[in-house]
Amino acid sequence: MEPAKTTAGNLRTETRETQNEHCMAKYMKTIKINDEIHRKLTITLGTLMAQTGKPQTYQDALEALITQSVKLPEETLKEVENFVIENKHLGYTTKEEFIRQAIRFYLKWKAKEYEYMKSQKKNMTG
Repeated sequence: MEPAKTTAGNLRTETRETQNEHCMAKYMKTIKINDEIHRKLTITLGTLMAQTGKPQTYQDALEALITQSVKLPEETLKEVENFVIENKHLGYTTKEEFIRQAIRFYLKWKAKEYEYMKSQKKNMTG
């Protein structure tokens, strides 16, 4: 870094920049997270950027997690996770993706965009 010049304009700019840095430091906090949480947070950040088409910050990702999260019973989450693992051929890669799709389907069904038809299963054992 080059030494600062002593003109009045530079001193004013340097003072403003220093004040901004102090102000930012006043509000910024450091948190420690494990690698798995960091990975999930980074995925959320990527999803937000894809949805908005704009650069996002980790703060945006944290706020999205807080405002967009839904608590489900542990056994329901386990059931969804197992379904996703056992049915990768259906195209689901994460439980979140499956849950979003299930909600979209249910909303369309309730809006009468889908029709329910009862049919008897065929016995495939012969």
